[in-house]
Amino acid sequence: MGDSEGAGNARVAHAPTRKTALELAQWLEEHPKVERVYYPARVASQHELAKNQQKTGGGIVSFDVKGGREAAWKVVDGLS
Repeated sequence: MGDSEGAGNARVAHAPTRKTALELAQWLEEHPKVERVYYPARVASQHELAKNQQKTGGGIVSFDVKGGREAAWKVVDGLS
């Protein structure tokens, strides 16, 4: 298998991750306790830079919680 075949398989394998990340970013943008969402495929993030460097936004989403560090730790503690 050549390098290009492996890269193609990786793109197909990660397609659901990219779709889910985009959906999560969109959901977080509407959440009342979220201050800001960072996802390259969304305009609020570094959208123009991302458009020049990649075809999709990838699979990583980050966000700021309203209320600062204490509120963010409540979110983290609620995940486990």
